[in-house]
Amino acid sequence: MSDYHGHMTMKDGSHQALTADEAEALWQAVKRSEEERARLMPTSDDAMRVILDAQQRMKSLGWSKGLGLIGVKRGDECAVREDGSTGIWSGWVDQGGKYVTYCDGASDPRKVWLKPLADLTDDERAKMAECDKDDREFHDRMIQSLIAQDEIESGEGQSDG
Repeated sequence: MSDYHGHMTMKDGSHQALTADEAEALWQAVKRSEEERARLMPTSDDAMRVILDAQQRMKSLGWSKGLGLIGVKRGDECAVREDGSTGIWSGWVDQGGKYVTYCDGASDPRKVWLKPLADLTDDERAKMAECDKDDREFHDRMIQSLIAQDEIESGEGQSDG
């Protein structure tokens, strides 16, 4: 049996093996989080109240789902957040109001949180800059990897094998 205990993926896409102690600490943190959520939200009604409270808080912080007369409109550049993610990305809503394009794709504006760029807090603006930078760097690495693979397959590049 090997001493491999999984890995963590670094921002640059590389993987770093976890030690047994790191893997155990991570597992214990997961278990503590599960127990804390169960304590705070013992029933589905409790969990739903937390979701509704979080949605209301997002609205009071200036975020909205969908387009409207106030906030983000068709053709606007905006900030975008997804449920289940800690990231904030710069985006753009098409003139038809059907899509918001951001990060590595597009979504229905009613399925993500949107906020006008002018209304971002300094912390939100800094977070968006960090996420956009990470996204650009990821795509640059992917493009370079595809170019290198294409060169190898066409016989133009050097193969390590």
